[in-house]
Amino acid sequence: MAARERTPQRRRRAKTPGTAVVAEPSLPEEPSRRKAVYLVTVAHPQASHSTTGAQLRSPDTFTRDDLQRYLLDAFANPAYADSGNQAGSAGTSVQVLRMVVFQEYHKEAADGEAHRHYHVAVRATHSHLFAPRKRALLARHGVASHWSSSHDTYSSALRYCGMPSPRKPLAALDAFPLLWSADGEHEPMVDAMQEPTTAAALEERRHKATLQAAEEGTGEPRVSEIDVWPIVVRHGIRNTDDNQEAHLRLIAVARETCSPAMMSFLFRIRRRLPSLIDDVWTWEEVHDKVALSQRSRMQCLLDAMSSRCSCGGEWLRFVEEALCCNGIDTSALAHDIHENLLHGRCETVPVIVLAGLHGGEGKSLLLQPLATVLGEDYVQEGLATGQFPLLGLESKRAIVLNEWRFDASVLPLSVQLLWFEGKAVPITRPQGTDAYYGHYRYKGSAPIFVTTPLKALQPVLDEAEAAIAEGQASDLTMLTRRLHVYKFTMRMPRPRRQLPRCAACFANFVLQGEEAWSHRAM
Repeated sequence: MAARERTPQRRRRAKTPGTAVVAEPSLPEEPSRRKAVYLVTVAHPQASHSTTGAQLRSPDTFTRDDLQRYLLDAFANPAYADSGNQAGSAGTSVQVLRMVVFQEYHKEAADGEAHRHYHVAVRATHSHLFAPRKRALLARHGVASHWSSSHDTYSSALRYCGMPSPRKPLAALDAFPLLWSADGEHEPMVDAMQEPTTAAALEERRHKATLQAAEEGTGEPRVSEIDVWPIVVRHGIRNTDDNQEAHLRLIAVARETCSPAMMSFLFRIRRRLPSLIDDVWTWEEVHDKVALSQRSRMQCLLDAMSSRCSCGGEWLRFVEEALCCNGIDTSALAHDIHENLLHGRCETVPVIVLAGLHGGEGKSLLLQPLATVLGEDYVQEGLATGQFPLLGLESKRAIVLNEWRFDASVLPLSVQLLWFEGKAVPITRPQGTDAYYGHYRYKGSAPIFVTTPLKALQPVLDEAEAAIAEGQASDLTMLTRRLHVYKFTMRMPRPRRQLPRCAACFANFVLQGEEAWSHRAM
């Protein structure tokens, strides 16, 4: 969306052609390079016509809005040198994603006039040769342009135009650049000019600082924790479920490849290296984590539905056989799981309880794919014992309580009732640390799935029924009203192999079962 044209303090318009300011040597024009980002410069022309005979227009005769429109037209309708080039580019249409037009003024020319010129930072959908766009700009609009391919990122091109430097004082910058974005809203310049932080960018930044320090005869720049990021990523150093000693590999790599300053820093923080490695990967892979964290439970389920099956259908066959052997209505259970994932914990959706008589009936196997569907970091399995059993619940999408006991040994019954009813639950947190400040009142909707031994649940059910029969008030009657219990009494033969936690099969089980339930309820 184009910003409104605004012009700073007026300057005298050029009456006669002046001397052009040539493009800076640091911004070469390389026609053979393919780039997605270009810095386009439109300077005051030295002559009235180009070498091809096209009449040249002075930037004094058009505005930022005009130039923006000319460039969009040049990208939409490029001018190829011949039909062969045009045919070779068929199906590879290049479109502008974002663009900023900067208006500046040359130094005064021999005639005493300060002629207008423009810089345009352009980011396209993919890499391309600029010549067809440059040719279209000249042929259709009379605008001679210089296309620099020295900027690898859009932010770099913006900083060249929007940041002061020894060669370009603050007063010479455009106070009102024209911003345009294909999606209708360009981020503010202060954000767009920031270089994306990546391992490669950090490594290059430190390398340049080290070279500059060496040239100036000063010591190596001070090392900080962020300088460890590129080392960890470049060498793929990370903790895994089976090996939590990635810091040993980091030490080995550092001894062979790192500078004395880096070695001294790593030794100084040696006790924090394991957690620092984990933090690095959180920051390195944050885009994937953000994309997952912003999806709803149902979006995750639908995505899993279209994913590739990882078990060859074995998980689904085993689960359906287990439910059939135990006389459990498959579509009813699928409907309950669907309702829990759709609505989360609330007063109208009961908590699913899978109660087993012997063990080995397939209860836990049924719920295992939840972590694959919703994300490993977003499913909490079990509660911690001690003072802070609900700690960490704040960020979860679902809770699986395996082998749960409905007593106060881990969680007071009054808290269980609030939790299962969808009410706000107090979460006590350790104080006196930087990690937490105050306690937390949890209102999240993460559904709760429970597996439990039937011998532990049956006395609770019996006591609740007795209280109801006697017309007595009881916390257990309130508890059991919040539960939908499925009883498993038949053991299943062990699978021939450990079945993968197949997200595709789980999603098919839930969604197809919900469809069958809906048809049956009509």
